[in-house]
Amino acid sequence: FSGFLNISGYADRAPVRPGVAVADYQSALFGAFSVMLALYMRDISDSPGQHIDVSLYESVFRFTDVMVTAYDKLGIRRERTGNAHFAASPGDHYETDDGRHIALTVASDRIFRRLCEAMGKPELVNDPKYKTHTLRVQNYAEINGIVAIWIKSKSVDVISKALTTEGVPFSLIYDVADILADPHYAARGSIATVKHPRLGDLKMPAVLPRMSGVERSEIRPAPDLGIDTDSVLQGILGLSAVDISKLRDSKVL
Repeated sequence: FSGFLNISGYADRAPVRPGVAVADYQSALFGAFSVMLALYMRDISDSPGQHIDVSLYESVFRFTDVMVTAYDKLGIRRERTGNAHFAASPGDHYETDDGRHIALTVASDRIFRRLCEAMGKPELVNDPKYKTHTLRVQNYAEINGIVAIWIKSKSVDVISKALTTEGVPFSLIYDVADILADPHYAARGSIATVKHPRLGDLKMPAVLPRMSGVERSEIRPAPDLGIDTDSVLQGILGLSAVDISKLRDSKVL
């Protein structure tokens, strides 16, 4: 409904859904942001409070960048283009010789020059078809193919070293095993370990974002079903231990 799925995937295939619940998480972020704004308005004014209206589809729709504007003013209808980006060339998720994938997007002449040096093909910088970003976008299939062949011919370690040496931004496409083994994730504390009384240690994403002067809270496991029943019945309703025992005996609890 937001238009997001229609531009996700390849042109010759059905739209591809994202691998996580995008609408739920994005709406939660907008909701939390809205609450903070409302609290701020309450604190700096005599505002009696605000009703916050956040919808799932609008939260995703807001992430479609210039899709509506481009259609409204230029008649450009965004469609599925795989990993090609309308404002970058070359750019793709390239496979290496050893079966890994690298995300690489080049959107400036400066980065393209660095990429050519990394590939050992400096002559491409002055090639009439690739001299400017506009020309590279027009000749996307050709220049993208050249980069794809180079990356496919070498291992991920060799490609990573070459790109890093020349200052070309890229990223390995991680799976969950890569994430758990990565030293940057560990150094940042991006993964929390929650001690669960029945399931043992559970790893999950840590609490984000971090804020200066605020200690990172320990994530506590959800309480087992009914673990607080007695304290609620006694502390709030004032029932005695005998009363609670009778309720259990009669299957009310």
